[in-house]
Amino acid sequence: MGFSCHVAKLYQVEYGHACFSGSEQEYINSTLYNLCPGLWHSDDYISTSQDLEVPRDEFEEAIKEIESDKEHFNQEIKDQGLSLSAEELISCFNALLKSADPKNDFIRLAWF
Repeated sequence: MGFSCHVAKLYQVEYGHACFSGSEQEYINSTLYNLCPGLWHSDDYISTSQDLEVPRDEFEEAIKEIESDKEHFNQEIKDQGLSLSAEELISCFNALLKSADPKNDFIRLAWF
């Protein structure tokens, strides 16, 4: 089984829609950290943090920011040597948002 990112439902992380692989963890975590000032992470270093909590409104704003500057994010992704695009990033973030517990004011992500 691969190392993937999963979203918490009802504050319980479930296997399900795993958009990102472990090789993309550092980029995903760092991007969310840079775009979401209220983000909480479980480890000393954001790049290797296994658990993240992102305020829902900030997560939604991060998606809009990426949508509005796809060229910049595509270049960042390319510079990291990842096989991902800004469009895929947006699509995965939207899928995570949709599958997260709508009753919570945050999105909880877990890498395992």
